[in-house]
Amino acid sequence: VKGSGKKCGEISEFLDLSFFYLTERWAAMAAFVFATMAIILSLHQISLHFRYNKHRDIRNYTYRILFMVPVFAAESFLALCFIEMAPVMRMLREFYEAFALFSFTSYILTYLGGPDQLAHSLHEAKTSQPHVFPFCCLRKWPKGGKFLWYTLMGILQYIPVSICVTTAGLVCWYNGVYGDGRFDFTKAYVYCTLVQNFSQIWALYCLVLLYRAVKRRLHAINPLRKFLCIKLIVFFTWWQAVTLAALTKVRAIQKLDDEIKVHWNSHALADPIGEGLTNLIICVEMVFFALAHRYAYP
Repeated sequence: VKGSGKKCGEISEFLDLSFFYLTERWAAMAAFVFATMAIILSLHQISLHFRYNKHRDIRNYTYRILFMVPVFAAESFLALCFIEMAPVMRMLREFYEAFALFSFTSYILTYLGGPDQLAHSLHEAKTSQPHVFPFCCLRKWPKGGKFLWYTLMGILQYIPVSICVTTAGLVCWYNGVYGDGRFDFTKAYVYCTLVQNFSQIWALYCLVLLYRAVKRRLHAINPLRKFLCIKLIVFFTWWQAVTLAALTKVRAIQKLDDEIKVHWNSHALADPIGEGLTNLIICVEMVFFALAHRYAYP
């Protein structure tokens, strides 16, 4: 940019991105390429399961889990192209997270013969599963059916909570009181974020407990790979967005490029640069998660 002393594309005080020339147009092109690759890889794997996976129930749950990558890639790409719609896309993405978590739980229960058979086998275990960090101070849950009930309810609560939070967020966004990215207690964003995150943390914690209790019974299907794919997509994408937002807040990422300001800063978002970068990075990451899914769900 003439007279500014800054290279076009330099958006950080310590990071020179001039080699990438990060404008909305080029970001969208890069996101399109990576999102398309991720979607093609996932759809190809889904087609393989359709042809070779003969267990209908497990196959259907596998479809829903594998569709996380196309859903995340498509929604992130659309959020990048229509950045004023990014809050809506993010809320829909979080809703699908809950659906995928439910599908993974159903996948495990189906493989183990259903909840009744699993409750019986858990009851025959010598000891009940203890709590782990960060809830290790909680009283140990009874083994058997009660343990399964507590863990399943802890996981499944994420679905109605996500539906309620997404619905409330969409209504507030439509009426202009959502305040995306603003920690303003007169706006809905703070409350929706807190409720969603507490619900998500508890659901994943209960899934960890269930996994620890049945992992030996799941040895034949390499459960750790499958579990990590679900957990990393949910947690990694969220903490990544939080990190970028924090870097913007402390001015580690500066809005120095005039073209970025024209394209992204003209929208009514608290952090349009961080939002755009988050969606771009998710599109890139989905290629790697699609490859990880091929390893975890062969």
